[in-house]
Amino acid sequence: MFWKKKNGDDPNIDDEEYRTEQAYPAKICPLCSRSYSDDSVFCKYDGQRLTILNIKIPEILEPGEMKCPKCGNTVKAREDGSCPVCGEQLVDVSKLGKKKSVTLFIDHLYPITIDQFPYVFGRKDVARLLSSEYINPSHIEFNFNGSKLMVKDVKSLNGSKVNELIIGMKGKSFGEFEVKNGDTIELGLNGSNKGEIRMRVKINDT
Repeated sequence: MFWKKKNGDDPNIDDEEYRTEQAYPAKICPLCSRSYSDDSVFCKYDGQRLTILNIKIPEILEPGEMKCPKCGNTVKAREDGSCPVCGEQLVDVSKLGKKKSVTLFIDHLYPITIDQFPYVFGRKDVARLLSSEYINPSHIEFNFNGSKLMVKDVKSLNGSKVNELIIGMKGKSFGEFEVKNGDTIELGLNGSNKGEIRMRVKINDT
């Protein structure tokens, strides 16, 4: 944040813009439980006054990101497992587990195996089914966060859900959710929130 020197400030400071760090207390919305670490007073989603917490909100890392212990930067390791900023070895690639793949057992269709991530699942994957008209060209995205398989709705029109949890609807994505072995994903939700396309998930080690 930038501030200009005001009348009465230290005369030894040049009359130029200078940077100062502004720390804000951690806050949470009592209605929707969203957390804030900025200067917000009210929740941006439901208008509730935020409650100040006496805890520090941890940094949220994107899938594949980690904190380098040497340089302190949040980075994604190179293919050789090193930090792209300082070269510190972050991951011992020789001890990494087997490559992950996912098999989707789709009702009334042959199974589909995915081994490249992130993978965007859409109409092309179920083109043989008449109900594919309810599926967007890009409907949901699969990705791995460490050993966890994650899925998110890619702002699809007719929505999707994992088991009974709706993860996107009418062009809105509600975030990224973990998918486990045996979970059911439904795409193209009708008026009763039942999916026109149903699939069961199996996570493999290849």
